[in-house]
Amino acid sequence: ATLRAGTLVGELSLFESCPRSADVVTTSKVACYHLTSCDLERLRSDHPTIAYHFVVGLTLRHNKRIRRDNDRLTLEIN
Repeated sequence: ATLRAGTLVGELSLFESCPRSADVVTTSKVACYHLTSCDLERLRSDHPTIAYHFVVGLTLRHNKRIRRDNDRLTLEIN
């Protein structure tokens, strides 16, 4: 798959204690950020409002992805 700027990869591992389910290989220079579940816990402890908004943002992105996939599957089935 070709990913665009702002794409999240491996974010589910922030909430589950299991390895990421994806790897990334770049074909050009990129800037990326690495956030561990410990980092998220520290953010929650030190800055709960920021952590809340971060998690809400992740949830909204996942909801959008799930709705898009559901719509696509519905079209394929019908």
